[in-house]
Amino acid sequence: MPTASAAPAVAASSLVPPVRTLLQRPAIVVYRLQAVVRAVRQHLRVGTVCLAIAVPVAVQAQRDACDPAELEVRSLRFTGNRAFGNGQLASVIALTASDPSRRVAVIGGVFGVRRCGNPGLVAIDRARLVIYYRRRGFADVQVDTAVQRARRTMDLRFVVKEGRVTTIDTLRVTGVERIDERVRLVRNLPSAPGQPFDVYLLEQTRDTLARRLADVGYPFAQVLLGTDVVRGAGADSTNRTAVVEFTVRPGPLVTIGSVVINSVARAGLKQEIPSDVVRGLVGLRVGQRYEQSSVERATRALYLTDAYQQVRIEPRLLDSLSYNADSARVEVVVNTAERFMHSRTLSAGFGTLDCFRTQLQYTDRNLFRRARRLEITARVSKIGIGRPLDFEGADGLCGVVANGRDPYSDRMNYYLGATLRAPVGPGGLRIPEVTLYSEVRGEFRAYRRTTPIGAIASVTLQAAKRVPVTLAYDLSFGQTEAQPALFCSVLNRCAPEDRRVFETTRRLAVAGVSFSRDRTDDPINPRRGSFTRLAIRHASPFTFSDSAFKFSSAVLDASRFFGLGLGTTLAMRVQVGTVFGSSERLVPPQERLYAGGPTTVRGYRQNELGPVAYVVSPDSLQPFVRIDRGNGTFNYEVNPSVQPFRIVPVGGNTVFVGNVELRIRSPLLPTLLQWTLFTDVGQVWSRGGSDG
Repeated sequence: MPTASAAPAVAASSLVPPVRTLLQRPAIVVYRLQAVVRAVRQHLRVGTVCLAIAVPVAVQAQRDACDPAELEVRSLRFTGNRAFGNGQLASVIALTASDPSRRVAVIGGVFGVRRCGNPGLVAIDRARLVIYYRRRGFADVQVDTAVQRARRTMDLRFVVKEGRVTTIDTLRVTGVERIDERVRLVRNLPSAPGQPFDVYLLEQTRDTLARRLADVGYPFAQVLLGTDVVRGAGADSTNRTAVVEFTVRPGPLVTIGSVVINSVARAGLKQEIPSDVVRGLVGLRVGQRYEQSSVERATRALYLTDAYQQVRIEPRLLDSLSYNADSARVEVVVNTAERFMHSRTLSAGFGTLDCFRTQLQYTDRNLFRRARRLEITARVSKIGIGRPLDFEGADGLCGVVANGRDPYSDRMNYYLGATLRAPVGPGGLRIPEVTLYSEVRGEFRAYRRTTPIGAIASVTLQAAKRVPVTLAYDLSFGQTEAQPALFCSVLNRCAPEDRRVFETTRRLAVAGVSFSRDRTDDPINPRRGSFTRLAIRHASPFTFSDSAFKFSSAVLDASRFFGLGLGTTLAMRVQVGTVFGSSERLVPPQERLYAGGPTTVRGYRQNELGPVAYVVSPDSLQPFVRIDRGNGTFNYEVNPSVQPFRIVPVGGNTVFVGNVELRIRSPLLPTLLQWTLFTDVGQVWSRGGSDG
């Protein structure tokens, strides 16, 4: 082991030349970098052996981590429960079972998390279940336990007899007669007649009423809950019904008397954003009715500027509080803590299709002292294989796109853009953005789009609760390079003069609208919830686009996530898209639909799912030629044994992709690694046209 661990350090140190040598001898640097990669791969085998030895030791340490007075909970089961699932009941109690993999004889001692508990917790967990059931409306519930003990383990089973549920017979809300919005206050409450007498839902109903009252100008309202449970008589003595009454004390109608801005600057700095700008962003005016929803929108508007690390808005009474008074005034105090207004971010990385890449971003969160956000982004990719940043020896590191495998990776790709954003309107309900950019970007084996100058204007509207709508207009002047096989087979533009429509710089103007609905619990690694996005785009002379471009497209992307417990997640995704227009000849290559690769259908190379064009050498053509006199097309036959020297993805006007993944937390380093079992399905095709 000492020799194995010391060898990589010696190899790495002997392969790192001085900085001056790096600058003077780039070819040797690449050679030595490749040698480092080979050395790392060689010693990974040794690292695997060391890891295999270390895993049982780590697991043994985990086994010994349990207290001597505790027993391992090998299994935990519930029987007799019909109203609530096993997972819901398991969240109520303290004891938790070990991972199921520990019960497998072959690997049980190596993999899986071991969970222990004091046997005295069994009685406490039984009481927790009884209390939980009774608060959910099951007054006659009975819970028994069955425990099987071994040397250092126990198998636990809770036997539940639920009994009859108590239901709500009558539900009344009193005290809202003088409030104009009384009908909206009592509509669609969490509790209703006929439902179980659930204390948790009743408390939620009380909170809902208090929140609705605060939204119509009664932030100091009190909601009192009164209940009466009636038992049936005679043979029906086990039947229970409840009468529920919510008594509302609304208090005075509250209006805003003044708005005070209290901004705290960074240590050693003065206040960056003027108070009048903050007052305009929050949108709260003197004399208007105090509404909690308006306060929350104002808080959100300030956070959207990204200029504050903390925002707190609170009311202070200007008049003495009397529940018999008709009105009262409050002073709204806006407390903010500013963050640094300027930031710079530099990042670098490596990708299979991008080779080496880097990005530099500068952000100004208070442009012209008006809380406007300016972002300047410079991004470069294809470093190593794309002119003018190519260097000798990069082919070995970027083999997927090097050596002519991708004709659109021979030039550096870049993006240079500036985005200006300013929240406006009460509560920041509208977020306008303007972007100026210049870029060169390529799609693997499909096309390269060069845009010397372009502009995007967009505005995001909060049209519905948590469903933002974005309206965008993209105007660009650029050209698209693609293989002649794509232009000829799909767009029927075989002559060079026909291809110049796309290969010369032309104006492309696209108007679009997108809807998104995010209900996930984590934006990075969601385990529950759903995400849906619909994007619609249109280009035609009506949008001031060049007459050579006329198309419309719609793409729907929907994902759903289910948490299965023990760190396991079931993820499902569906993508459906279509491009339609008067003719496929008017759809540029960059607006066609592609699929295949690690983010769509795995097992297919990037963009090669669906129609493709095979480029072969003239020597592989058969001497037989068939002429279609109807359209003057020459059809050549290719020797079937000949392999094409290039495959050109041509895309289509319709796409369907479906993914199902089972994400399992790895027993080794579970906070960093997870296993994924997946299956993908999809297809790309052209409706009413050739498949290429």
